[in-house]
Amino acid sequence: MLYRPQYEAVMWDFDGVLADSQQHTILALQKTFYHHGLSIPSSEEILELNGLTAPEMRDALIKKRVGGVPLELSQSVENTRRRISEHTWDDISLYEGAIEALEYVAQICSQGIVSSRGNQSLQYLLQKHGISHYFSSVIGREDVKNHKPHPEPLLKCAQTLDVKPCRSLYIGDTEHDAKAAYHANTNFVRLKGENINELKYWV
Repeated sequence: MLYRPQYEAVMWDFDGVLADSQQHTILALQKTFYHHGLSIPSSEEILELNGLTAPEMRDALIKKRVGGVPLELSQSVENTRRRISEHTWDDISLYEGAIEALEYVAQICSQGIVSSRGNQSLQYLLQKHGISHYFSSVIGREDVKNHKPHPEPLLKCAQTLDVKPCRSLYIGDTEHDAKAAYHANTNFVRLKGENINELKYWV
């Protein structure tokens, strides 16, 4: 018989686990760099940075092209990226089975979101897809000083949920997620959105 630990809370990553936003991220960055006359990053180049915050990805790509990260250029690129991204938030969809997975966990324990996505877009997407009520805690990029793989976002979410990190489970899809969970002493399952139906094996 399969043993399932009894978690007091499940914390979810958003992008790549609940939401299929990969193509949205790639196109927004490519359009942004084209707008600024910079070498357009390939999909593979962008995916290598998966797990970083959008500003971290932006600066890593800028540095590779100009040898540094000039503040004025970084800010200008960010303004363009935000403008392009905001116009296409509605193109981001949930993975098939995501709502069923949230409903399943809701019968067992409390839930939270720990995401590197900016708070404005995160809250917008949770409301748009009608899933905000599933979460007792939502931690976005601006809620913490240190981002994944630092454990701060997970520790803050666990604290808000009033659970010990060791009694919670974090579901993510990147190495940054795994490292954050390890340093937060939180249980971790790497699960990509297209396989979200496998959740029942872990919770």
